[in-house]
Amino acid sequence: MLECKGLIIESDNVNIIKFIQNSLKDNKENVGKWPHQNLYFLHDFNKVVFLHASRNCNRVANCCATMALENSFFFDSSSFDHIPSLMLDLIKEECDPLITCT
Repeated sequence: MLECKGLIIESDNVNIIKFIQNSLKDNKENVGKWPHQNLYFLHDFNKVVFLHASRNCNRVANCCATMALENSFFFDSSSFDHIPSLMLDLIKEECDPLITCT
């Protein structure tokens, strides 16, 4: 943490972002209480940026997070032979509009 210049917290749930931001704002008098005690480490960073990304615009990242939670996100990053087909389909869907725009 001490070597990082900042931290980006990204979520597709704007309520969670607001909850964390509000918890950080009134931390001085509530340091020992939940959720402040679990979030206090964020003050160690020089800068914390909160980013809301709609799930529809971030389907590949959402797929990766879901697969990680299910413990089914394993592939060799040095070889792209074993990328899950669902993720490949999502990547293709997100890239197709970019290709037609150029």
